[in-house]
Amino acid sequence: MTLLELLGEPGVHSTTELAAAMDTDVAMIQAKLEHYARLGYVKKTVLSSDCHSSTCGSCRGCPRQSVSAPPLVYWERVR
Repeated sequence: MTLLELLGEPGVHSTTELAAAMDTDVAMIQAKLEHYARLGYVKKTVLSSDCHSSTCGSCRGCPRQSVSAPPLVYWERVR
């Protein structure tokens, strides 16, 4: 099964799971995904938890923690 076929399967798949299924390492999967994104086969979405507001306190319910979480990156196959 190819990486694009795996991405077409239902569910959410981590890069670690994709690497195991393809019998390769995570760095190779990430490189392939970036390449496929440039070709238009997949779409990359990055969700960041960083606050981009210059007026702190304007976001309702924001705890304004000093530690920011790493961004969440997910890929989806373009149909």
